[in-house]
Amino acid sequence: ALPISSSAKVLGTLIHTAFMYLHTVCRCQYAVFEVNPRHALYYERGLFCERIGPQRMNERVKAPAVLLCMTLDRTAKEAEKYFAINGRGKSSRSAFAFWFPPDEAKGVLERLRALDHP
Repeated sequence: ALPISSSAKVLGTLIHTAFMYLHTVCRCQYAVFEVNPRHALYYERGLFCERIGPQRMNERVKAPAVLLCMTLDRTAKEAEKYFAINGRGKSSRSAFAFWFPPDEAKGVLERLRALDHP
C-alpha cells in the first residue's frame, strides 16, 4: 500500500491537473463532482467547494454521495494566495500543498494545451 503522503500527493496532482485543464484550457467557470459525504469537508475547506443538492445514494457503488461545485476562478485566486505566502507549498495542512508548484504547473499546462490543440 502507498503511504498516506503519496496518496495525498497523487490526489492533489490529479485534482490540480483537472483544475488547470478545465479552468485554463477549456475556460470553464465551474467543476461539479460527486464525493462520499465523509470526504466533502476536505473539498469544502481545502478547495472552497460548495455542496449542491441533498445527499443521495449512488446505486452504482452502493454508497452515499453529495455533489460539490468548485468555482474555478475562486479556487485559482486562493491557490495564488497560498503559493505567494508559502512558496513551493511547504504547509501540508492545505490541499494546495499537494498541487504542482507554479514553476512545474507551467510545464503541465503547456502539455495540457498541446493535447487539446495538436
